[in-house]
Amino acid sequence: ERILGGDDFDALARSNSDDKPSAIKGGDLGWSTPGNLVPAFEEQMDQLAIDEISRPFKTQFGWHIVQVLGRRDYDATDETRRDQATKAVRDEKAAEALENYLRKLRDEAYIELRLDDINN
Repeated sequence: ERILGGDDFDALARSNSDDKPSAIKGGDLGWSTPGNLVPAFEEQMDQLAIDEISRPFKTQFGWHIVQVLGRRDYDATDETRRDQATKAVRDEKAAEALENYLRKLRDEAYIELRLDDINN
């Protein structure tokens, strides 16, 4: 109500936000790319016009009020490539770690063959 009544969003965020890192910045979360925030948060942002303030809404992290200050066209090509490269390296390291683990298990395994039992 205070925000809708004209009180300063920045000042209210500083004094009322439970999220200390964003409270210090007056509630400013900076630019966000799709997929970086929880879906309910992104849905609210997508529905708002520039400078429009949302009604309070709840996510698993608590209650929020959002004001969209701007939008920009975003080319995710570089970020997508970086994410794909990171995933490829992570997958390769995981496969290598699994292979090393299985090799260690085989090396440490004790297998006793009893051919006499098979022949009798």
